[in-house]
Amino acid sequence: MFRCACMIDGGYLARIQKDQGSIRIKHDLFAQEMASGMDILRTYFYHCPPFTSPSPTPDEITRQRGFDTFSSSLQKLPHFECRLGRLERRTNPDGTFYFEQKRVDVMLATDIATLSSKRLVTHINLMAGDSDLIPAIQIAKNEGVIVNLFHGPLKTVHDHLLQTVDNRIVIDAAFLTKCAR
Repeated sequence: MFRCACMIDGGYLARIQKDQGSIRIKHDLFAQEMASGMDILRTYFYHCPPFTSPSPTPDEITRQRGFDTFSSSLQKLPHFECRLGRLERRTNPDGTFYFEQKRVDVMLATDIATLSSKRLVTHINLMAGDSDLIPAIQIAKNEGVIVNLFHGPLKTVHDHLLQTVDNRIVIDAAFLTKCAR
């Protein structure tokens, strides 16, 4: 009997959805498509709430409320778990700013290593594009776990990640449409 954990980097998924025409999905259907008929121990969804300044603007409050509603709805799905990192504002030398996710990759890697080493799953079905996950994936493989990578176009995924996993499945518009709202 095969049992998987579906692990979704929410920021990466949002990027792929946007690239594929902003197809809105039902996340439980998305996890079922990722599982391909396997039993799902749990679906882990990793993301960051929007940045909120110490004195939030009306726009920041609106974005935060929308995110809270979204993450709350995911938490209510059977066998779903949200792991939330932090979005930090950084300033470039020229005074412009950008946002950086913190803790998401570490939580993802920790869950991969923990589930694998405790032999709770036979498969990790991962949607991500970041090479920071490679050491955790190698632990999983050493424990006998099959790692399936779900990814967008090749330009969105690190080449070393593609080389490390066991199987690669492209998430395209057709895949997303099967999971559409």
